[in-house]
Amino acid sequence: MTNFLLYFLLIIKKQVNCLEYCSSTNLLICGSEDSRISFWVLNEVFFYTITEYCYPDFIIYGHHSKIIAMAKNSILGVLVSADMV
Repeated sequence: MTNFLLYFLLIIKKQVNCLEYCSSTNLLICGSEDSRISFWVLNEVFFYTITEYCYPDFIIYGHHSKIIAMAKNSILGVLVSADMV
């Protein structure tokens, strides 16, 4: 998984400040420098088709500056994030 994460971070070409991984849903959540939170579903299809042209499955906009921290609670289905402002 570590090698995959390094490759993944090079592919998405964004500075990722924080990561959360949910093992029950295979969801990788990235908080990035461009003030957005990206959700990537890591399934078998994703692993075989990852290229520099892949896009996240879902993006949350709304922060005013870079994402600096995230925390998730899988039981409650909650993600909390913070930016620099």
